[in-house]
Amino acid sequence: MQIFFDFSSFSVCMYEFSIIMQKKRVIIMSSGPTAVVRIKAAYRDMGAKDKEIANYVLSNLQEVSRSSISDLSSHLDMADSTIFQFTKRLGYEGFRDFKIALLTEENDPQEKVSGKILEGDSEETIIHKVFQANIHALEEADASADPHQYHTALAIITSSDSTTFFGLGQSNAVALDAYQKFLRTGIRCNYCTDFHMQLMNAALLSENDCAVVISHTGRSREVIELAETIHEHKAKMILVTAYSMSPLARMADAILITPAAEDQHRTEAHATRISELAVLDALFVLVQRSDEKDSEKNWNRIREIMDKTKERVS
Repeated sequence: MQIFFDFSSFSVCMYEFSIIMQKKRVIIMSSGPTAVVRIKAAYRDMGAKDKEIANYVLSNLQEVSRSSISDLSSHLDMADSTIFQFTKRLGYEGFRDFKIALLTEENDPQEKVSGKILEGDSEETIIHKVFQANIHALEEADASADPHQYHTALAIITSSDSTTFFGLGQSNAVALDAYQKFLRTGIRCNYCTDFHMQLMNAALLSENDCAVVISHTGRSREVIELAETIHEHKAKMILVTAYSMSPLARMADAILITPAAEDQHRTEAHATRISELAVLDALFVLVQRSDEKDSEKNWNRIREIMDKTKERVS
């Protein structure tokens, strides 16, 4: 039995941009993302002390926003410099700048609905939670969008001889969706389902090709093996991930950030796919707009042959 995936395209409007980028274990960011988004994006790859600070901050936003650096360091039994370096690694000028960001977060009137499905939830509540989790994921992806990284990804794709999409597990379906989208642009695209075939594709890339790798964590053994093969053959790599300090991120030429799901067994796991689709849809639109005339010509050719197929069926 063959299974065909067909995802609807997302139109992503980006109003406020930010930078989330791994550079020597420092995340460089502009004013767009909230403090919580920044912490979640870096959390998995933080050291023990940074995780301790992050856990406390996430659980006590209001208290931390009203504390001095000495208050916080005393409570956590850490040096002031440890707290200061934590805020610097998140891209803030210092603790004062970090506190201002927390106050902004605290004053955000938007209510966030927990995605956890409870035993007593009604069908109506479950439906609402799933939709809210997806909406929240898209909002965080929008807030985390870095125009510089998108521009870099655009330049890589448009200057490459071919673009190959890689993804394993749930990310494989996202890679397939991106592949069928980018085919419409006229760009030479490749995609495989099987890991070993993906590995063979990676081995055949050259410095004139690019790879788009989708990996939520950026740390699974198979995906790292793919990335190392891509890197070994000097192909450019665009990474779609939630963790900007992951091993995979350190090999990427451009990083497009998606929200970090809090619990992969709840609705956030499904929302991860939604945000990955949206990020790649935004990149697709940018590529399409970079050569509208050629893209329109290719799309018309595709639509013509598809219409003929529909006529035969009817």
